[in-house]
Amino acid sequence: TNTTNNTSFKNLLRCISDDKLNKITNMRNDIDKKLTVFADILIRIVASQRVFLSNRNLFFQKDLYGKPYLLFYPDFQYNISHTRNAVAVAFSDKPIGIDIEKIRQPDQQIVRRFFTPDENRYIMQSNNFEVCFFEIWTKKEAYIKHDGRGLSIPLDSFSVLVNREKYYTYTFKNYIIALYRENLYDKITICHLEEEDLYKLAKSLDYLS
Repeated sequence: TNTTNNTSFKNLLRCISDDKLNKITNMRNDIDKKLTVFADILIRIVASQRVFLSNRNLFFQKDLYGKPYLLFYPDFQYNISHTRNAVAVAFSDKPIGIDIEKIRQPDQQIVRRFFTPDENRYIMQSNNFEVCFFEIWTKKEAYIKHDGRGLSIPLDSFSVLVNREKYYTYTFKNYIIALYRENLYDKITICHLEEEDLYKLAKSLDYLS
């Protein structure tokens, strides 16, 4: 156990809302707790830089479908996704959706049940079933998260092979990330952060004591 990291993590907990703290407390898995906190802190760091407010003056709410947003600042848009041991956060000035998945052996029943016929053919005819499956899956998740209505949109009601230019995919190690964005001229900048990097970044912005 890293005592320094434990102390730093406890300091991070002081920077989040009571509602988020209660949610984290009820989580059983320690890695889920960490990923939730890390995403929340990163959003607060970026938000404070972009809207020029201190952390204590940032207020977040959720819309009717449960999508979180920064109160009073509609031009600050963000989205979160996390999977096994990794979290992804996207920022934009317009609605955006992101999904991250660890590439692994998928359930072929999902292809037949949730994908459109053209998506099904695209996956089945590929030379790498696992990668193509999660390419389509993450794009679908990114789209419905961008929309904000989530799984109230049937996954087989739209094809991600249409309007491909609005999607962006990125792979690293054994993870795949998909973005869905409205502004095609957005410059996409990717930043990798390890746990230690986030602690240092938070401390440099006076989130940590």
